[in-house]
Amino acid sequence: MNEENKNTVRYRKKLNNEISKRTSFMSDTKWKYLFKKMNTINFGYQILVKLLIDDKLRDFYIPKQTDFINRKYLEGFWGTYQLKEIEYIFIPSLRIYKRTNRNEILKPKIENQDIDKLKKCLDTGKKIEYDVTEKGVFIYGYEKKVDF
Repeated sequence: MNEENKNTVRYRKKLNNEISKRTSFMSDTKWKYLFKKMNTINFGYQILVKLLIDDKLRDFYIPKQTDFINRKYLEGFWGTYQLKEIEYIFIPSLRIYKRTNRNEILKPKIENQDIDKLKKCLDTGKKIEYDVTEKGVFIYGYEKKVDF
């Protein structure tokens, strides 16, 4: 087995171990249902995603059905992943645009994102686990299991 395959096997073991410690709120079907709903409301929000075995929040876009590879993989700016890897999606209440003029850093442009419109979308149809805070909306793929 070459090194790339060994890394893939290690990653999958680590992912499956992490998944086994949590309660799942979302399946591939439910994620696709949510994305389809969000696309129908013309969802142009800034969105971030947190994957299970990654500490970073990464830029995310709401995929269309045609964006899936073999119906279960997505390709982001930072790599290919499965929907089961999504710990949560975060939609901040404020969208911040960094601005520059050549080498000069300008004051950022700040816009409110319509969280109420998003809440209406999340509250209709299938049950979606989410929280609204002053920072924004968290849509959960998993809940951590409590170890006793």
